[in-house]
Amino acid sequence: WLQIIGTRYCDSITVDFGNDVWEEALVNMPSDQFEKWVGLYPYFNDTVTPDQYEKWTLVYSYFNGVYERENKTHAGRPVYREMRKFDSTHYELIVPAEIYYCKGISAWVLTHEHIQKSKHLDESGCNWLLRSQETEEFDLLNVDTSWKIWMGVIGNTEVSYDCNECSDETDCNLNGQCVNEKCVCDSDDGVEFVGMRCETQLKDSCRTIFRERDNAAFSVSKYNSAYNPDGPLDTLLQQYGRPVYWYAGDDQDGVVNFMLFTGNRWFGQSFLLEDLNWTWEIFVISIVETHAFWGRNYDRLLTRFVSDETKKDTPVGVDFYQIGKQGGQFGPFGELSPMQLYNQTGRGIFRCGGPLSSQGNLSALERKLQLQNLPVNKGRIMP
Repeated sequence: WLQIIGTRYCDSITVDFGNDVWEEALVNMPSDQFEKWVGLYPYFNDTVTPDQYEKWTLVYSYFNGVYERENKTHAGRPVYREMRKFDSTHYELIVPAEIYYCKGISAWVLTHEHIQKSKHLDESGCNWLLRSQETEEFDLLNVDTSWKIWMGVIGNTEVSYDCNECSDETDCNLNGQCVNEKCVCDSDDGVEFVGMRCETQLKDSCRTIFRERDNAAFSVSKYNSAYNPDGPLDTLLQQYGRPVYWYAGDDQDGVVNFMLFTGNRWFGQSFLLEDLNWTWEIFVISIVETHAFWGRNYDRLLTRFVSDETKKDTPVGVDFYQIGKQGGQFGPFGELSPMQLYNQTGRGIFRCGGPLSSQGNLSALERKLQLQNLPVNKGRIMP
């Protein structure tokens, strides 16, 4: 918390922007950022041009997650900066969004320097994508949750934000201990709790899940939080506060199959690294820097199937769809064909299968990912 003029501000918040989609968001990436971006995602080198406006699909939930207070203010109020979806630390290669107070319109706003509503300057000077109702409030957590959202026209949406600091175990959902205003989550009795408030649970029975149609197994994985190649695998690999599930079968070299949460949907991805000009090292760095918007995760080069909107802790009990044709005739997610057995709504396609069906498969996967051998130093990417 930060004390300013009698007001105590939260240092870390979790924000949910809802499920709205802007299908023609204007993105203008300057050359210096473009070089970092295509270094991380080389397969877009021939499809994106720096210093020019391009239209991308913006799913606002891609910007859900942890935002931390910066060491600066705007209009006398805190500024919150978007953090990594991987481990809630600072992005190094991806430019994050910000939330701050815009004096020109007397409102709190979500903004990003590379995303604009139009090619013309924003009359407010704040380049807002979402904005609160007019207010003089200094503390974001006291602002009404009914906001305006830009989707080519102004719409209405609900935004939620919660402080991540705790004062007792209840703030940790009784699933962890409150230590120095931070939740330290429990891991016992066959359940591991994760999340800023220990709100997500992973049962041992769901560490491996099986797809009903073909019995394909997908398993969670761990890495060493200190990036020590000789250290224990002590941290669950997550994105957007949910575990990442990797295909646990035998794959040919260079093939990647996994499922990750992207803010309000699970994406099933499958691709050959060689086809995307990716090396294993750069791919693994992209895991650390994951952002579903800037990684354009829904691109057909990457994602093969997608879930319904959900906030469930795992893919179990969630309906999924095979992605077909895309284009002007279809919605933002394209042609979607149900993957449930007998096309039954509500059946889901995965079931929990227990701990790892093959410990050898998991160990091989973790060695393949080599997260503990990343060119990083305590989370910082090395040149």
